[in-house]
This record gives sequence, C-alpha cells and structure tokens, in this order.
Amino acid sequence: RKGLFNCVAPTLARSLERGRMTSPGGAEKDGMAEGKAQFKDDARQSRFSFRKRAEDLLRQDLKEEALDLCKPQVGAFAECAKESGLMVVFSCQGKLKEVNQCLSIHNGPEAWERYKLKHKDLLDRRARGDAT
Repeated sequence: RKGLFNCVAPTLARSLERGRMTSPGGAEKDGMAEGKAQFKDDARQSRFSFRKRAEDLLRQDLKEEALDLCKPQVGAFAECAKESGLMVVFSCQGKLKEVNQCLSIHNGPEAWERYKLKHKDLLDRRARGDAT
C-alpha cells in the first residue's frame, strides 16, 4: 500500500493544484478515477515486462561484478570501520570516497551501457524467457 500511495500521491496533488476535484461524486472526480486506473495499468505493464526484468537481472550481475572489482577498497573501508567504531563517519571518509569512486567507474551509466552491449545476447534470451 505504501508504494501505491507514493505513486498515486503526486498525481492527486497535481489534480488538487489544478482544482479538478470539485465536489464529491462530481464529474471531475470520475475523470480522476479513470486517470488513476490508467496510471495503475501503465505501472503494471512496466513492472511485469520481461524486458524490464531481464535488465534488472543484468544490472544485478553488473553490481556484483563491480563489487568484486572494488573488493580491495571495500575491504580497506571495512577494516577502517572496525578500527574506528562510532567515529567511522569522520575517520574513514577517505576510504569511503575511494569505494564510491571505484563503484562509480565500474557501476556507472557508461559501464552499464558497455555491459548491456557486451551481454546483449543474454539480455535478449532473458527477455524472451529462455535463460535465467
């Protein structure tokens, strides 16, 4: 329910700003119900799309690969965090910056596009439902 509210709330807010909800049970409210139904249908279509699911799985593979490539930086940050305790926020800023830089290189938008091109056949098979 919470997720649905977050999706529908902006639409309702825009309608209220435009003054479309004039009276309970009025024509504007009926039109709003149709708009909400269309919004829900569109959201369902994108959620249940095989292509979207295939891209999500491929993105997950990229994230795992990026974490493996950044393992030394992540390990250094983890060691610093163990040693620093509650002062980790102040003591390990440099290590965290190194982790974020590494991850942005290996998991950024450019890396994602390269990874999609490299694994296009896998993406297509997953989109058709042939491979997991």
